[in-house]
Amino acid sequence: MVDVLDFMNSIDQVEKLPGFTPGMNQLVDLGSGELDLDEGTSRQIAGFFQGASVRAKLGSDYKLAFVAPRPVDFGLARMHEFHAMEGLEAQGVEMRVFYSLEQAKQ
Repeated sequence: MVDVLDFMNSIDQVEKLPGFTPGMNQLVDLGSGELDLDEGTSRQIAGFFQGASVRAKLGSDYKLAFVAPRPVDFGLARMHEFHAMEGLEAQGVEMRVFYSLEQAKQ
């Protein structure tokens, strides 16, 4: 089960990777675990991405793709996409949810 804290911690670790560059496109594959997401945690994750410290680390003008192959996870991720895009579009961040890795890579 992927919970909100694990998710935010993993995104926070991305910027510590040696090859990371602010503004780099990111892909989150939810295919190996179930997504524990409701409206409250969706808003919490959206706030995380909109926070000044995360924006400074991750940059702006990048794409964030979620792969959610199971219908229930896809629906939950789409709910998150709706909440998150309220503030991310203004920062030049494009976020989309896909059923497959192949779709997300296009």
